[in-house]
Amino acid sequence: MDLVFEYQQKPQADTLGFLDFWETKRQTASIACGENTNGVQFMTIHKAKGLEFPAVIFPYANIELYKEQEPKTWISVPDTWSQDFDQTLINYNKSIADYNPQGAAIHTKRRQTIALDNYNLLYVTLTRAVEQLYIITESPKPG
Repeated sequence: MDLVFEYQQKPQADTLGFLDFWETKRQTASIACGENTNGVQFMTIHKAKGLEFPAVIFPYANIELYKEQEPKTWISVPDTWSQDFDQTLINYNKSIADYNPQGAAIHTKRRQTIALDNYNLLYVTLTRAVEQLYIITESPKPG
């Protein structure tokens, strides 16, 4: 509301102009909220490190430990494939471990990194609550 009010104070403020105004301000716009405010705080796991809260809600807790969204990786290509470049970007999946020793190393390191990131996520999330912890997840599918 403060941002809308700020824009309305400008001469000849109109709806289309506000859309342009919003595009320049949206990355830095925020709501001022004191620590004593009785409200909900949304924050990243990184921002929550070292903090405590009376209650924590952990939504979407059905983490698949090794799942990534459209993962890609760089891998060396044999000299016989190309003389113009020595690496190529490929879609990442577990079969990369069967390509060659470099693929196996990439697969192992990536799984270790993803697992560590998810363990850190779980640790920080599950240790911030002082009084109440709510974990929201899906029911397991039968079968």
